[in-house]
Amino acid sequence: MEQELDITLGDGSAIAVPSNQAVTLLDIIWNSTGPEGPAPRFRFVAPAIAREGGSMTFEAAEADLQHLCESFALAKLAEKGISAPMVLLSLADRAVEFGISDPEATQYFEAFSIDGSTCSREIF
Repeated sequence: MEQELDITLGDGSAIAVPSNQAVTLLDIIWNSTGPEGPAPRFRFVAPAIAREGGSMTFEAAEADLQHLCESFALAKLAEKGISAPMVLLSLADRAVEFGISDPEATQYFEAFSIDGSTCSREIF
């Protein structure tokens, strides 16, 4: 039996990131799991990372993901009272339905292990 997703939708509010690109929360999937247990997914929309017409480099987007983990994801985990060993963050140039492939979309994914108030990038 498939587990129903526990999702919080974003409200369209801008989220500040170091690169100053426009970023909004698409959704948070709370009951996602990783290899070591709970691994909530934080999915963001960032149109500037688009392959065509975008202005954001991967390096800048990577720094934004680190910032989003430490300044946004950790706060949301605390608000919800969730302790997770890992979180998964993604940036996409457009809203992509979870679990659906969109070859036209530009997407960056990062996994971070959580240690108190620090997010450490996991290498796969």
